[in-house]
Amino acid sequence: MAAPAEESAEPAGREPRLRDTPEDICFEATANAIALHPARPLLAAGDVDGDVYLYSYSCTEGENRQLWSSGHHLKSCRDVAFSQDGQKLFTVSKDKSIHILTVEEGRLETRFPKAHSSALNCVLPIDTHVFATGDDNGALKVWDLRKGDAILEAREQEEYISAMAVDGNGKLLLTASGDGTLGVFNVKRRRFELLSEPQNGDLTSVALLKRGKKVACGSSEGTIYLFNWDGFGAASDRFALRAESIDCMAPITDSIVCVGSLDGVIRAVNILPNRVLGCVGQHLGEPIEQLALAPGGQLLASCAHDQKVKFWDVSALAGLVVDDYRKKKKKGGPLRALSGKAMGSGEDFFADLRDEAEPDAAPGNDSDSDGNPTQGSETSGSHLFGGADLTLLVFPRAPHSQEMLQGFQRLAPASHRDSPSIRRTCSAIATFASSCPLLPGLSCTHVNPMKGMGHPGITSWHQNRSHPLELAWTHLVSRAFLLAWLMLLVHV
Repeated sequence: MAAPAEESAEPAGREPRLRDTPEDICFEATANAIALHPARPLLAAGDVDGDVYLYSYSCTEGENRQLWSSGHHLKSCRDVAFSQDGQKLFTVSKDKSIHILTVEEGRLETRFPKAHSSALNCVLPIDTHVFATGDDNGALKVWDLRKGDAILEAREQEEYISAMAVDGNGKLLLTASGDGTLGVFNVKRRRFELLSEPQNGDLTSVALLKRGKKVACGSSEGTIYLFNWDGFGAASDRFALRAESIDCMAPITDSIVCVGSLDGVIRAVNILPNRVLGCVGQHLGEPIEQLALAPGGQLLASCAHDQKVKFWDVSALAGLVVDDYRKKKKKGGPLRALSGKAMGSGEDFFADLRDEAEPDAAPGNDSDSDGNPTQGSETSGSHLFGGADLTLLVFPRAPHSQEMLQGFQRLAPASHRDSPSIRRTCSAIATFASSCPLLPGLSCTHVNPMKGMGHPGITSWHQNRSHPLELAWTHLVSRAFLLAWLMLLVHV
């Protein structure tokens, strides 16, 4: 009972400061997924350690509060989503389980321990009782809570399902996949409808625009593919952004979407006419994992590898008018700042830079003075693997790409190991590497894939026995890895 008295003793003249956006929310581990409550100022987040958090957020300084946390998942939590009525929170994990928690208390209400045969990647509530899940092997399941089991099971896509969307009637379910296809499923009739032709790169996100008449899909190559609602077989249009990739997408209006990329920049893009409107915000070079729009469309939340959730003011986007006439401008110029904290907007951006630089300059830092990680250490940063030397196991015979993927993924720093951008990069390289015939004499390579954003280099070879084609094979593999990394990181 003493706490209220202490609070009342504070100076009455001191009023809390109001901000344009809530303060950043920091986590101990990288947040893979975030979701905003459909009616209340609540944020749910799942991290790579398998923990799920619920926060209340406010534009009043110092008013962000953690309400509860849950550690029921044994492995990384990959997606979170609120039910349409806001009473339940759905979470899916790498441990193949689905958890349904109560929003008020964080109590585990329903659990499906082995929901899929492989790790789950995304979840989407369709109505009060029905929701859908997708996994790493391209399998889709639609569940009915009244029956306590799946009412639709299909595996029409070959790679992981990265994102899902459903129409306003809850009839057609769209799934974006790592094999570059868009899948269409009829939830009402519980059947598969069709599969689009494969696009270049992984399809990483999907959103409905133009009052449901257009479907936009982001790709790992930085291109937005557009589909007509009645023509899912082939893309009707495409729009290439000057971005390394499009990892996530959030529709703001019927014509404007915000997209997150590996370079840490959140871009606002108008669809038909296709224009990059400018920069909404940034995570200082850290890959962005997910975007979420608050009810009312005024705030956008984002999570990235910097272990922060940031909020951005997107209220001005609804009033933007885009003409069909394209004005000429210099290529490679800076993006237009569309919010007070966006790049080029002034003081707030540089203050964020100073905040990021302070921990590095603090005394007592355990890192080396030259910034290089010590042997065996795991570091994080703007590079996918932190610039650390990695040992890649190469089997005597060409293994399946899934085995290679697990081997590559284990090399990433623990804080970033299960993030979608890391998994997409490892998957592409593993698929490429597994298709190459390996000589029986070679068993292991030592590779430094990132050296100050440079190109990869094979530094040493270990062999079980000598082979007459060793030198030729070394040159071939080194060039192959160089080409793979250039395609993934530079996207030329």
